[in-house]
Amino acid sequence: AQAPNFRTPLTFGESMTEDVRVALTAQLAAVVKVLKGDSQNFNAWIKLGTIRKMTGDYNGAETAWRYAKLLYPKSTVPTDNLGSLYLDFIKDYPKAEINFKLSISSDSHDINAYEQLVSLYTIYGYGSTSTALALLQKGIAANPGNQTLLQLQSQLSN
Repeated sequence: AQAPNFRTPLTFGESMTEDVRVALTAQLAAVVKVLKGDSQNFNAWIKLGTIRKMTGDYNGAETAWRYAKLLYPKSTVPTDNLGSLYLDFIKDYPKAEINFKLSISSDSHDINAYEQLVSLYTIYGYGSTSTALALLQKGIAANPGNQTLLQLQSQLSN
């Protein structure tokens, strides 16, 4: 797959302070340098997505993380990042759910993905408590004794 354009300059919102703009611009320059030498550098694509998300460029973040997922389909980092982006920033709950489920199918020990899905189903109201409890049962089966999952199960069962 053709690498997306990673050289796009950053755009900043009014509220971004000058020192943060300078720091993020320097971080972008370092990432671009790495990607010029190796356009398949996984960590650079993850970092690029993070920088873009911090500036409010959610499309740029999504593009970077989707490309990282293409490069390394087994990694949960891009799908966890995409899930959080869709959940907390873009508010596209179906895409958030898909990405967190992809993380769990890639790694049944990705506790963060279970936690995020439970909040999607309960706090965000995209699903139900019974959906969340069924997910937690699967999570606990894959991660026996995990205190985070057991605590969530206990909270939802009360």
